[in-house]
Amino acid sequence: MGTRAFGAAALIALLAHAAPAWAEDGAVPECRAAMAAQWPDLVRADRPGNPPVITIGTAAVVEEPANALTRDPLRGDLAKLAEICAKDRTALADILILDAQRARFNAEPQRALEVLARADVQPGDRSYGLYQAERLMALTMTGGIDAAWPAVLDAHEQALAASGFTLERRFTVQGIAFRAYAHKERAKGWLLIGLRPNGEIETLRAGIPDWAVRYAFEGDTPPFDVSNTRCTISGKYFEDGGATFDERMNLDAIIAILEANYANPERDGNADERPGVPDFCPNLKDMLPAFGPVLEFLGTEYREKSAGYSELDLQLALQSEDEAERAAAADYLLDHPDAADPMNLIYAVTALIERGDMERATFWYFIWQTRTRPWMAADSNIAQLRGALAAGVGPVVLEWVGSDYDAMMALWRRAIRYELQFPLYKRAPQGVKAKDWTRMIAEARDQNSEANMLADFPAKADYEAKRQENGLNVGPWINPGRPLKDEWR
Repeated sequence: MGTRAFGAAALIALLAHAAPAWAEDGAVPECRAAMAAQWPDLVRADRPGNPPVITIGTAAVVEEPANALTRDPLRGDLAKLAEICAKDRTALADILILDAQRARFNAEPQRALEVLARADVQPGDRSYGLYQAERLMALTMTGGIDAAWPAVLDAHEQALAASGFTLERRFTVQGIAFRAYAHKERAKGWLLIGLRPNGEIETLRAGIPDWAVRYAFEGDTPPFDVSNTRCTISGKYFEDGGATFDERMNLDAIIAILEANYANPERDGNADERPGVPDFCPNLKDMLPAFGPVLEFLGTEYREKSAGYSELDLQLALQSEDEAERAAAADYLLDHPDAADPMNLIYAVTALIERGDMERATFWYFIWQTRTRPWMAADSNIAQLRGALAAGVGPVVLEWVGSDYDAMMALWRRAIRYELQFPLYKRAPQGVKAKDWTRMIAEARDQNSEANMLADFPAKADYEAKRQENGLNVGPWINPGRPLKDEWR
């Protein structure tokens, strides 16, 4: 094996595909036009029933109702769309996954499996994780968890192989059947997938922890770490943080560590009797990382890029689990900041942070504060949401921007002035009269004006001294990302 550090971040990077196939693979124009027109309504249509309530255990089996064939009104529409898209691999797979999902909601797990078997879904496709999650649930409904996991684990092993991982060994620790994988070239460490007797999956990453990666260049041998991830619980399984990753840390040593830790009930925080996985585990990508994220359909997948967004599509895309979709929606909103109510600007801010565009993120965070202030005054529920969002994002951008006092003040002034330039969102909160809304907006802008926000700000020397006292950086911005657009003035 090579020398690259191995941790959660490294594993995700190894399993990621630089150019996911779903965007253009086999695109058929007439199919994509039909998908653009029909897909949003199909995705957002009511499900034919409620998801079957099942106990995911060794004996869980759901019988399909005898009259199921007549219960889904969209089946014919999906079949017609599948005919149009028969030669478009990606679109056809998405249609079949949606059809199978609806069949599962309709308590037809066997039909769901038959439909899924027709889909050509490959590792790296946007829908691969969702496909595998649907397959897992349908298998569980037809034969119980004992029937589901072997097939799913074998599929995961194939996906790992596609990313360069090989099966090193199978072993059992305290009744948990593990498979240990190592990357052929790029990873130092192991990925271990374990199946508990009660049907739970145990995923462990053994190697150099994420926090040690950035120090590897210093030449010291980084510490060794075994971390555990499951659907709802994460934890460390190695007590001696001073151990180093060297030739002694082979697979036998890791197994010995696991034997010692799992034998101690106090250390094994996962010793519960909860069977199987919830329906469905939101962290399937952590449990079985080669499957990638479970990206639910939003209805925006086949939007014609030149057509812009409807407000609903924009709101959904801003909160998508797909980073590329979030980024595209954020770019659109920042070019059309009145296209959605201003609370949505915070999702554009987080998308900018994800891309490392900290100067842009901070600029728009300042604008978000002003634009949402009257909404907060109009609705106490919005005020609570705004407070929670500010508590999560605010410290990140404010700690970053505050390292350079003069640059921060200039950025803040520019944001205050630009907020006055672009149109307001077209609607007011429900129940607020137009004249009252105009007054509330004026009051919010006054509260966030330069005079009120900056005039009483601490002097530069005092501010920098306080940052140094708190151990924060003082100096030029670190990694500001892309500069502000010229038109943002």
